[in-house]
Amino acid sequence: AGNVALSATMQKKGKMDATREGVGIVLQFLHEQGFISARKALEVESGIEYDEKTQGAHKGNYLLSAVAVYNEFLLSKTPESGKAEKERAIEEDLVNPKGGPTKPVSTGKKLAAVHGVNIIDVRFSYAKDFQDIVASSDAKGSIVVTDVKSGSTRTAVKPGFFKAPILTTDFNPSNNLLAVGCMNGGQYIVDLKAKDKTGLLSDDVEPEVLGDLEKHGKYVNRIRWNRDGSLLATCSYDKEVRIYAVANAQEVKCELKGRFQFRRGVECVEWGWGPNAHFLYVSIQVSGFSQ
Repeated sequence: AGNVALSATMQKKGKMDATREGVGIVLQFLHEQGFISARKALEVESGIEYDEKTQGAHKGNYLLSAVAVYNEFLLSKTPESGKAEKERAIEEDLVNPKGGPTKPVSTGKKLAAVHGVNIIDVRFSYAKDFQDIVASSDAKGSIVVTDVKSGSTRTAVKPGFFKAPILTTDFNPSNNLLAVGCMNGGQYIVDLKAKDKTGLLSDDVEPEVLGDLEKHGKYVNRIRWNRDGSLLATCSYDKEVRIYAVANAQEVKCELKGRFQFRRGVECVEWGWGPNAHFLYVSIQVSGFSQ
């Protein structure tokens, strides 16, 4: 009888621990997405308080991963003939959760589907020799470069080169360097190893990681070069903004010049233009909004 009672107690404790873990994941998700009021309401209702210091950076992705697994399950139950339509319906639900169609202002030029999974970030090059080049990155960590005028494409960084989805990229305005920020907090400087856009679209050119910067504690939301390419700013949900300077133009090594802590997760950073080029604008989460 004692063993039965002990077993029942252990099962009950296990369920309570699992419930606390599940609620904790939801609380972190709400916190990272900026839904502070909803997080506080759940804390009151569940009796479980969100402790940011004890929440691991990896837990913020659990709910998103669960949604991805569920979507894969839905596709696995769909006949082959209807998978494309089902996948498109899932994407449409994510892009337009209310079901309303999104109509573009102009159809422009339609490029071929160059990614096998969801595209997360798209960035044009500023550099003179790389005009009309756009880099698109996806959930498998690959980067495709496209000449928007000719329609030519090339997978510059293949899946697996980075170990996490790429959330943000930015071309250096003075050369062919590409700054990359990932969901696991990793951030890198990549040399695309090309002198012009013709070389960039050539399969003979292999990119090289010139340096990986100190990882953020949570995913990198935005990575941006300043207007002359001498400074690089990064930000994350770990509440931190970092500024790097190019210490050696030939070796392209970045040196950490500043580290700034904010009271909330940092959504984005952007450098000013013209007379405001020395300003870095920072947006942080505040109750579901940014300021």
